[in-house]
Amino acid sequence: MVKRGLIPSAPGTTAVYDNAAYILAAAAAAKAAGKPLDEHLASALFGPLGLPEGSWDWWKDAAGTRYGHAGLVLTADGLLAFGRLWLDGGWRGTERVLSEAFVAEATKTQNPADPTFGLGWLLLGRDVRGKAPWDGFWMNGTDGQVLYVHPPSGLVCVQLVERSLAPDEQRPFVGVVLDQCRKLARALTPR
Repeated sequence: MVKRGLIPSAPGTTAVYDNAAYILAAAAAAKAAGKPLDEHLASALFGPLGLPEGSWDWWKDAAGTRYGHAGLVLTADGLLAFGRLWLDGGWRGTERVLSEAFVAEATKTQNPADPTFGLGWLLLGRDVRGKAPWDGFWMNGTDGQVLYVHPPSGLVCVQLVERSLAPDEQRPFVGVVLDQCRKLARALTPR
């Protein structure tokens, strides 16, 4: 969903965000799993989430390799299940799908110079229109699709879109959705 990745920086330098990091991470994960990444995730992630084959798709490059940085297509139910997995700290019911350490690392600031980015998540930073920070984390994808997770309220917001949006249309579109999610999260958060 998110089209940015973190490239670790040398001490004293600033990290750079780029798709290349996700592409390299996907290749490394496939090599470690000993099979194509989509096959590994079908059994290690999508199966435990209850997503049957055919309920998700992932774009491939010309060589038939799944993109590591974009093109994962889920139904609204699938995206909601993925968001719930993160809301529940990596648990799906009684099964741990993601390690506690991975969830903690992915949802914390990765670059002190820019606290907006976790690992694949946008978090605790300013939203797409520069509004003040809030708690929770989110991803946006092609054409303004959004997944927002707000642990204090137990809220997961999902937005899918029916038509392609030009890049200049996506930012305000996502901003409106995030505003609505944040209002609902505030209303649901115990005081």
